[in-house]
This record gives sequence, C-alpha cells and structure tokens, in this order.
Amino acid sequence: MTIIIILLIFLAKVDANLSHGMSLNSHAACPENEKQALVNFKKGLIDEANPLASWDPHHHPDCCRWFGVVCDNMTGHILSLNLSVPPLDEDNLKSRLTSKLEGKINPCLSNLKHLRFLDLSGNQFEGLLPYQLGNLSNLQYLNLGDNVLYVQSLQWLSGIPLLKHFDLSPMDLSRASNWLQLINTVLPSLEELHLSLVNLYQDLHC
Repeated sequence: MTIIIILLIFLAKVDANLSHGMSLNSHAACPENEKQALVNFKKGLIDEANPLASWDPHHHPDCCRWFGVVCDNMTGHILSLNLSVPPLDEDNLKSRLTSKLEGKINPCLSNLKHLRFLDLSGNQFEGLLPYQLGNLSNLQYLNLGDNVLYVQSLQWLSGIPLLKHFDLSPMDLSRASNWLQLINTVLPSLEELHLSLVNLYQDLHC
C-alpha cells in the first residue's frame, strides 16, 4: 500500500512538471490572416539562399516559428518582422550577397496590424514603397535602409505616429516635396531619423 501511495505522489509531480513546462513553452498560433500576409509577401520575392525556407504553411503551420518572426505569446499576433541582412565586411561578402532578398515590398504587409518592429534593411527590394505601410499604426521601428526604393509622398507616415526609429538610407525622396515638414508634423515620437545618401527633393523657392 505504501509503495502505491509513493508511486501516485511521484506520478502527480511528474504530471505537474510537464504541465508547467508546457505552459512556459506554449504560445498562441498566429492568426490566419497574418500568416497569409507573410505568404503573399514571400510570393513576390527572389529568395536565392532560401532564408525563408521555414515560411511554408504546409510543413510549418504556425508562422510564429518562422524565420525572422516574433509573436505575442498570449495572442499570437506578429509583433516583429526582421529580415535584415548584416552590414558588409570582407568576411561575409559572399554570404551577404547570396542571402539578400530581391523583389518588391508587397502592400499585404499592412495586414500585420500589431507589428511594432519592421526591418527589411540590407536587401535588394526595389520600386515604389507602398503607402499602405501607413496602416501599421503600432509600428515603432522601421528600417528600410540599403534597398533601391522611392516614394511619391511621405503623407502615409501620418498613420504611424508611434514611430521612434526611421531609416530610409538610401532612398529616392526627390518626388516627395515638403518631406521634412511632414516628418516634423506627423511623427511626434520620432527619436532617430537616418537619411544618409538619400536623394532629396530640392525646393529653391522661398
């Protein structure tokens, strides 16, 4: 009888430990619409080194476990998307060139409504930067540096007033007039603005 009691106590402790471990490691799966936004984003990219291999909903159904993605443990909403490529140096020249993502930034990223951190720097994204990024109202960090992008206007920035870090280096801003006044007006939380090698609009009129 004593042996049975001891065994039951042991099994109860094992069950409690397993339950505790599962609670620490478990998290809510990402919402289907946010997962689909990432899938659509990937479709338009050239992924030579295949860093987005984990972005496969058939083999990896939970996009919270995909490369570069960080989710809220409680809700599953995507909070961070980091697809940046490290700065160039002699040791990583080959790997950096092959790991770059090429293509256009799909407006579907605007469906990541809870996103706070977005870093696409160091890749070869090109073309017009989608104004729909202005729908990311919770965004606090946006780094688009070292791509080949241009904008027609920066008016969309009015939709992300919480932005603290903004990197556009280098970007073609020659089509966007009054960009500086706009940034000062609509980004009250801004702490860092990076504009090195940016092609700026030149307005010589008083």
